Amino acid sequence: MQLVGFPTRIGGRVTGERADPPEDVCDCQQMWPIWGALITAGLAEIVLILVERRTSSPMLPLELFSSSTFSAANVVGLLLNFGFYGQLFFINLFF
Repeated sequence: MQLVGFPTRIGGRVTGERADPPEDVCDCQQMWPIWGALITAGLAEIVLILVERRTSSPMLPLELFSSSTFSAANVVGLLLNFGFYGQLFFINLFF
């Protein structure tokens, strides 16, 4: 499911940043592929979680997230990665 969810989500974000409607006007014909990609990615991620909850040997046991230390470490790692990759994106724009 992540093979569908992650690339679709990234594709929706990149396409959304390139779609440049005129000022103060929403060009809905440019927005429907973006919303479609983001909704498809969200649904694929939900299906992945539901399937992983029912399997006997999941890739990552969801019980690990009941530990506050594990959850906090994952949130901190996620924020650091967002910052790092955001920095790489903006550095490429200006240099």
